Amino acid sequence: RQELSAVAHSLKSPAFRHILPDFAGVFEQLAWVLLDTPTPPARDDINTALTALQWTQINRSAEAVQFLETRLSVEDPVRSGLLRERQVLEERAAQAAQSLTGDDPEDQAAYQDIRNDLSRVDASLNALGVDMLGVSAVRPVSLSDIQAMLVPGEMLVTFVLPSLKPDMIPGLTGSSNHVLGITHDQVHIARMGEISRTKLQERVQAFRCQVAVNEPGCQHASARGLRGLFSVSPDTPETQADQAFDFDAAHALYRDLFGDLDTAMSSQTHLIIAPPADLLRLPSQTLVATAAPRDRLADADWLIKRHAVSVLPSLTALRGLRGGPQADRQLNHMIGFGDPLVGANLPAMNCDAIQT
Repeated sequence: RQELSAVAHSLKSPAFRHILPDFAGVFEQLAWVLLDTPTPPARDDINTALTALQWTQINRSAEAVQFLETRLSVEDPVRSGLLRERQVLEERAAQAAQSLTGDDPEDQAAYQDIRNDLSRVDASLNALGVDMLGVSAVRPVSLSDIQAMLVPGEMLVTFVLPSLKPDMIPGLTGSSNHVLGITHDQVHIARMGEISRTKLQERVQAFRCQVAVNEPGCQHASARGLRGLFSVSPDTPETQADQAFDFDAAHALYRDLFGDLDTAMSSQTHLIIAPPADLLRLPSQTLVATAAPRDRLADADWLIKRHAVSVLPSLTALRGLRGGPQADRQLNHMIGFGDPLVGANLPAMNCDAIQT
């Protein structure tokens, strides 16, 4: 425990910021050591474990929410506008960096122009007194703060996935992976059924190949003959979709993810799931919560039938969306975009006829 804490502490240095994802296992193992104890862990240990997890939840979506949090904390519209411009430039820079191939002078020049624009915006922000050094830093949210932002009936769910092999760790029996459920007044910790993170990723991909439309990498998936079964055309017999879906696999994935947390979840109306980056692709709403026999898709015990489900890219995103100095600001306007007709072979929408 002390050695893992020391290594994790050293990795928090800004010098290691760009390689943190490569060392996520250190933070995962520290969280596991703190939580996997013979007796219920102390609150301070749970808080330390949650802090460690937040150093593993670094992804583009989480950074976007963190930037939003920073922008909302700035009252001056000029500063807020510059922060927004910087966010756009950061995204363009990341895309340009990915497209750099060889020594193409045009690509190199375009990338350098974006970096120059970033430097210009940073100089303007510094002149206005906005320190950008902390914008991309990890600022963990505490257990107490998480609970203060939850209301009765809500549970924040996150995962600890060190995925240690039992035959290589003395005294470890079963899975080292755990799921945490946090409510406004309690913390529930349960052992997950799946031992291997790699296997879990494969199962998530196989599940997506059943429910997603045009999912990359599903060309050779064995989804019992029908991929994207929720997008079947009106001419497809209902029984074909019913028979194509693997109810047993959907329930097994639910059981191995949530384990014994299922009991504590049953009394909650809203699940807020903050998974690690490799589980963000899981459409958890379409997991099947019970193993009861069923013949039709309509009869399945979908998770979304039991709970409202929200997915966050990180634990810190909860603070960005609910906390901060302007959390009580009333938003009077909202614009949303969506496709109410999901799937293939459906009639085109007459956009001119839509009432606004």
